[in-house]
Amino acid sequence: MVVRANLLPTTQQKHNAMNIGAWILIGLGTGSAVGLACVKPIRQDLKYHNFADQRRMLGRLHALNVWSNAPFVGVGIAGLVWLTGHAVPERWIWMAFFLGVILTGLGSGYYHLRPCNETLVWDRMGMTTAFAPFFTGIIAERISQQAGMWLFVPAMVIGIGSVFFWKRTDDLRPYAWVQFFPMLAIPLLAWLSPSKYLAARDIFIVIGWYAVAKVFESADRPFLRWTGMSGHSWKHIFAAAGCGWVLVGLAR
Repeated sequence: MVVRANLLPTTQQKHNAMNIGAWILIGLGTGSAVGLACVKPIRQDLKYHNFADQRRMLGRLHALNVWSNAPFVGVGIAGLVWLTGHAVPERWIWMAFFLGVILTGLGSGYYHLRPCNETLVWDRMGMTTAFAPFFTGIIAERISQQAGMWLFVPAMVIGIGSVFFWKRTDDLRPYAWVQFFPMLAIPLLAWLSPSKYLAARDIFIVIGWYAVAKVFESADRPFLRWTGMSGHSWKHIFAAAGCGWVLVGLAR
């Protein structure tokens, strides 16, 4: 007699995986927040505003850094239009994400018209309104729909609050946590917790696009010499591609 092993995860195994993901999320979030609180305040380096590409095109300085944000707006609109016609779980969280993508493009475009701390607030405000729904959407999809919905408002408040905290105190620590903690937690959730509809490969592709964008951002001037477009402008395009892949993953 041949005994066939059950290769599909049981309900209990899925439940255990979700519990493990939740505890790792709590531990990683708490540990990283405590660790960041123990370091000295992180001040905004004013040299950050001195981007490599300051050419004037179509009557605007920093033109490519401004107009390279257009893909964010296009992806955000495409996401909202697609979601209005498709019954996706947690649809309003994903609609909030794509609205945040639009605000990211508008805020970043406005910042690059006149790069300084005052306009950088709007750039970072847009990004946090996209990070928070993306993170809570993954929690809803991978751990618990109820947990994701419950965490949505606190995540938005923490994200936006971190920007105001930086503006008032010139301390980037909370904002750094808001930006990078999800990028650490989401891969773990994708790996450990079972999927309901968003495949792990799509999540890793999104994170990969984000990582590529950060690499190009770190080499702003070299890419301007090599390609005729600065690393920061390329960063906008690659980050928008990552946002677009969220729509691809949902459409699957």
